[in-house]
Amino acid sequence: MEKCRIKLWAALVVLAVGLPLRSTADSRKADPVVQFYCARARAVCAEHKPDEQALSYSLTATSYRKEVGGRGAITHVDSAVADFYFSGGTLDSQKTAVSTSKKLADIDFSYPNVFDQDYQFSFYPNDTGGKYLAIGFDTDSAGDPRPVGLAIIDRYEYYLHRLYLFFPHKEGYKRLSRTLHFVKHEGYIFPDSILEMAARAGIFSTDHYRLETVISNIKINR
Repeated sequence: MEKCRIKLWAALVVLAVGLPLRSTADSRKADPVVQFYCARARAVCAEHKPDEQALSYSLTATSYRKEVGGRGAITHVDSAVADFYFSGGTLDSQKTAVSTSKKLADIDFSYPNVFDQDYQFSFYPNDTGGKYLAIGFDTDSAGDPRPVGLAIIDRYEYYLHRLYLFFPHKEGYKRLSRTLHFVKHEGYIFPDSILEMAARAGIFSTDHYRLETVISNIKINR
């Protein structure tokens, strides 16, 4: 578990720095291989993303919100277990079974189909040639509010496996990053875990936290 956290922190640092993801727009547009994978991933995401298909379903989310102090020390932990019901691809209602804080009342399950936007795409360096392929996505303007980051797709089936999002200009936040891991369920792609790391600006201080959510009991209404 600790090794996974170290790898995740390293990936988030890479996103924040942004160095491996940046190259010239011309070189990205000229790479037909990148264009091929982005086109396939865009189509697969649109076809298998529950909200784009107006799917009705329910799931259970178990969340832990950890307040982070100096040197990364955890100073407080809140937890919640809740059932969420989606109708036509949008959240319809929720039922909380256990919660120790109102801060856990709303969990954000959303994520963009990054391949459907005019990002600048590039292959991540040091591709191993394995099952999963990493594609970086970036904007051409420092003031663009959209997230940048890294998408990990299945090299052969093109579905989204993991998504790293870094928000350079999120209102109310000094820093915000989100990592989503996905699983295939009855032909659709759902996130099965979400990690949000943030520094949220307050009136007198900054709130540093980690929000860890595990998703289970996915049920699709046919």
